[in-house]
Amino acid sequence: MKQMKESILKQKGYRLHVVQTNKFKTIHVVAKLKAPLSRDTITYRSLLPYVLQQGPKSYPTRKALSDQLDYLYGAVLSIDGAKKGENHIISFRLELANEKFIRDESGIFKNAMALFHDMIFNPNIEDGAFIDAIVKREKDTLRQRMSAMLDDKMSYANLRLVDEMCKDELYHLHVHGYEDDLDTISGKICTIIIKPL
Repeated sequence: MKQMKESILKQKGYRLHVVQTNKFKTIHVVAKLKAPLSRDTITYRSLLPYVLQQGPKSYPTRKALSDQLDYLYGAVLSIDGAKKGENHIISFRLELANEKFIRDESGIFKNAMALFHDMIFNPNIEDGAFIDAIVKREKDTLRQRMSAMLDDKMSYANLRLVDEMCKDELYHLHVHGYEDDLDTISGKICTIIIKPL
């Protein structure tokens, strides 16, 4: 079995890992933004993927974003948050068709990377803040997800296990944040949290 080769390029605080293979007909692009776990920011960072998935400035609605993904031959874009050690990781993932397998098509990768760039660097912000209606709706979504975890006995048991085992460590912080924090979050505060990214 042939082993895949990974190239790593480092520049301006970024690391780019490239694993090239002809084995698949799709291209996967992943960007991970890491920050130390903190009780002060965990809920904001947990909410952020939900808000960002509503679309960047160039595609400011879910429909416009969905139409662009369809135009890119059904590309799939997702954003989520997770814990790894004592860090909170926001991951942006894009899966798209390799244009060399599509006849007379040469702009898919370029257009997909433009969209991926916009999702990270050009969020849908007006007057220095995320749109409050979007933030409010996504706060409700996150609140429902928190409640669902408490209703699922296995998820709740795992949550409590980490609470007790890691109570003196940063890892005890809940990956989805805390419901008490949601009422204080506004579109303006969310943009302050992402500036260091």
